[in-house]
Order: sequence, then C-alpha cells, then structure tokens
Amino acid sequence: MKVLHIVLKPRFSGAEILVKDLAVTHSSQGIAVGIAAFNPPEDDFMPIIENLSISGVKCFLPVSPLKKTSRLLALWNWLAQFRPDIIVAHSAIPALYTRIALFNRQMPKVISVLHAVDDYRDWRLRLPEYILRWKSARVVAVSDESARYYIRRFPKAHIKIIPNGIHINRFILAAQNRAKHREYFGLAGHTQIVLQVGRITPVKQQHLSLAAIIPIMRENPNVELWFIGPIEDKSYYNALLDKVRSFEIAERVRFWGGQSNLELFLAVSDLLLMPSVREASSIAFLEALASGIPVIASDIPAFAFAEKYPGVWLVSPENTPEFGDRIQLALAEKMRHVRDLSSYSFQRTAEQYLSLFKEVLDNEKGCVD
Repeated sequence: MKVLHIVLKPRFSGAEILVKDLAVTHSSQGIAVGIAAFNPPEDDFMPIIENLSISGVKCFLPVSPLKKTSRLLALWNWLAQFRPDIIVAHSAIPALYTRIALFNRQMPKVISVLHAVDDYRDWRLRLPEYILRWKSARVVAVSDESARYYIRRFPKAHIKIIPNGIHINRFILAAQNRAKHREYFGLAGHTQIVLQVGRITPVKQQHLSLAAIIPIMRENPNVELWFIGPIEDKSYYNALLDKVRSFEIAERVRFWGGQSNLELFLAVSDLLLMPSVREASSIAFLEALASGIPVIASDIPAFAFAEKYPGVWLVSPENTPEFGDRIQLALAEKMRHVRDLSSYSFQRTAEQYLSLFKEVLDNEKGCVD
C-alpha cells in the first residue's frame, strides 16, 4: 500500500501534526508514505521534515508557493513519481485540487479530511464541492461538529468520524520531570508561566489572553505569558506586540513560534489558556489535558467534553474580568491533575486511518473482481 498525504503548508498546526504522526507510524509498519504540500514548509518546521525523511517518508515540497495551474501540474508530477494507491487530502483546498487532477481517473482513491469546524463556509469552496464530492471515496471528520456542518451543507453525505489522538505518555513523562525542565528553561521557583498554544491569528484570540492577564501582571511580578504557534496573521501579531510594548511588559511576554517539544512547555507552565472562537478537534488541547496542567478555555462545543475533568474551566473569554478572575484563582491553586485520556490515544487514531485505507482498497478490488 502506498499513501500520499497532501496539505496546504507544512507548519505547526493540527492537520499537519496529525499528518506527521500518521506518516511516521504507518511508515514504521511497512507502508510507503509520502507527504506533499502546495507551499514550502515554515522555517521552524524544517527539523520535522528532516526527521520524516530519516523515517523513510517521501516528501514532495516546493521551493516557492504553488498557485492554481501549478498546483495541478505538481499533483500530476507527484502521482507519476510516487504512484500512490490512496491520496489523503487534508482540508478543503488540497481536496479541491486533488480531485480536479484525478477527475478522469479511477485510481488513486481520494479520502478528504475535514479539519475545521466548517471547511466549506466560503461559497467559493462550497460550489465546486457540490460537483467534486463524488470523487472522494470517503470523507473523514475529526469531530462531530465538523461532520454536522458538512452534512448541513451536503445533506446526502456519509461521514466517518476519526477523532484526533495524542501520544499520551510523552506528556505524562515530561510533567513528571517538571523540576528538571524548569531548570533547563532557567525558571526561578516562584515564576509562574501562563501558556497559550495556537496559530497567531484572530480566531485563537490571543488578544483576550493578553487583556485578561495584564492586570494580574501589575499585581504579581512573577507571572509571565508565553505564546507558542506560527504567525499566521502578521498584522494581528504586530497589534499584539504594540499592546505588549504599550504596557511595558515585553520582558514578560514571549512569542516562541512553532515548537516540536510542546510537552516540555506544558511541563514547565502553570496554566494553559485556549480562548478560541472555534475549534474542531484541538490536538494541543488534548495534549494539555494529558500533561495535567490546569486549563481555561472557551465555552465552545469542541471543548465541552473536557468539563468532566478536574482542573478544567470553560468561560466566556470576551468577559475580561471573569476571564482574569479565573486565571488568578487557577494560579493560586498551584495544582496539577491526573486525567484519563486513554480514549484519545494516537495509536487508536492511526489504527482507524489504516483500517479505512484497507477498506477503501478492498472495496475497489471488489468492484474490479
């Protein structure tokens, strides 16, 4: 079996992290796996690409962004070189171009994966999906909410839900070595780190975290705010920097960019914030739960399942005083929590995708026979 994953841009974001983990796991099981993208990798993701190559994953990455026709030409070239049995197109734009490129071909089979809450909000993507969706052998959603939105757009659709998974033990072990990791970061015993993980973009609402924590910083000189994630919206990032400078807290607010060792950051931190407008199935949220760190997140459907766990609070982050009060209370508790995340193991996720690949190919073989 040969499987080719196609993403828009290799970076530290949910879809790309899932693809990376699937590629490494399935490659270790003897499956030929490739990853292709329409854009060059972000600089901080290059070590991941190098590790993928070492693991035997074939990477097809352009040196400059591909647009429109050049995407189709690249796809035909990748098909000729790799000759996959299955293409897994992650998100709307890769799914669009993949099915156009294969419009008159029965093989390889295409599996479309929905990573956003509503991948087809934009009518410019929704219209071609009406025409091309029959070219998808299967449509996968990473959450119930993603599936509901797709079925609302395309009522006759059949969706398979495969929740994202994480390497649970990696985060538990890092948390158990918290003191050692804090020493590595040079953190004093009294320093408290408030962490937010996610792309720097308005939908993640880093500005609300900043607004809520500024009054706390005035009262408590030991509190720092760290942001991890690639900069997706430069103007939004600059606005955050302007606010940090205006309150003269630049030495206590850090932007780390994308990081491959998130387990260390979660281990050394004292609180995770995730005030997102919307999420489908946040891998970083699951990883935080596994690490035992207290979590304050938006009261949105994607996070509702976590209310049953200790040390998790869902709030309306737009209410800055309420958000700030909850942050203060969580920091004052100075606790970490044991949570059972066994139902979100990555092993289970990888097995579900592999079973789907086999099912799709077996169906094709049955049709030929």
